[in-house]
Amino acid sequence: MTLVDDRVLTPEQQEFAEQHHGLLLKFMGTYGLTDDDYGILAERYVKTVKKYLETEALHQYRFSTILWYRLRADLHKQRRRAWKEEAHSSLDDFLEVVGEPDDSGTSILWSDIEQQITQQQIELLRLRAMGFTPREIARMQQCSHNAIHCRFKRIKKKLKRAGLI
Repeated sequence: MTLVDDRVLTPEQQEFAEQHHGLLLKFMGTYGLTDDDYGILAERYVKTVKKYLETEALHQYRFSTILWYRLRADLHKQRRRAWKEEAHSSLDDFLEVVGEPDDSGTSILWSDIEQQITQQQIELLRLRAMGFTPREIARMQQCSHNAIHCRFKRIKKKLKRAGLI
């Protein structure tokens, strides 16, 4: 099986990539990654092969060391990005439900929430449910956008622990 299209790598790079392909598979096994992750990691693998063979200064290190470092960095970025997207969307989905005051299930949910978080945190959720952005809330609260972001993270953490989101 050819790892990459011959047009992407020179023949020397192609041969090197095929010889060291087991490192990519070992990395995936070590971190319990699936075939779904292979495409993104293979792109990084190819870029690393090219960079390693084209940059003489990198030859003082083993290829496996350089590859492992770059793959771990990419994996960390992917997981952080996925976590942020998941955390952001779950709170927004939650706020859509909370923002419907006529629903009797919503009042029960609010009751459960009020037992888990402070009045200030409830107020932040209500402002967000009313459609205010975190920046607008920060201006209203006379604090930084980052402070509001951290407060929402704490709220999410409490609500997740309580099983409410």
